[in-house]
Amino acid sequence: MSMKCRAALLLVAVSLAACAVAVYTQTAPEPYDVLIRGGRIVDGTGNPWFSGDVGIRRSRIAAVGPLGNAPARRVIDASGLVVAPGFIDLHTHSDLTLLQDGTAQSKVRQGVTIDVTGEGTSVAPRDGLEPEGGESGIQQDWTTFTGYFERLSRQGISMNLIAYVSYQTVRRVAMGYTSRAATSAEIERMKQLVARSMQEGAWGMVARFDSGGPAHP
Repeated sequence: MSMKCRAALLLVAVSLAACAVAVYTQTAPEPYDVLIRGGRIVDGTGNPWFSGDVGIRRSRIAAVGPLGNAPARRVIDASGLVVAPGFIDLHTHSDLTLLQDGTAQSKVRQGVTIDVTGEGTSVAPRDGLEPEGGESGIQQDWTTFTGYFERLSRQGISMNLIAYVSYQTVRRVAMGYTSRAATSAEIERMKQLVARSMQEGAWGMVARFDSGGPAHP
């Protein structure tokens, strides 16, 4: 066989091998880590629900829709069930109870994956306040949001948490329970406390007033 024929055959063999790799890549996609199959998908956009599957890779949603017989390491049969994004509970008082029971079964079993706290009082700041125990039996022995978040991380929780800093708590630290108008120095102190809390991870400030509001906001 001539060198020219051998070269032509080698080229054909390489081409066929390349085609085989391409076909294999198309027909054997990376398996999903989790495949939620056959659920009623409510995607949170306001669209009507539709039947379909949800593929998850590396803890992220990789595909939504009819995924057929796509391979997966774990398959969850969601037939007759609703598959939806996690719910956000916008007004809770879970800041201490999450320290008492981080699994939050009463929340996650209803689809809640984010709790928002601090609409009344907040867990911080507590500068100058004595440690105290709440109804949950949790001793509030931290001073700042950093201290609270560190304790929360050590104990672990099953959901995400958004914590606001409360105007009421800031005012209590700066001037106690007095109902008089704040002095310029006290207002400046409150500004510093709010700024520090925001730097430490507070989502924002809540300026909620009890019925009617105070005489001196």
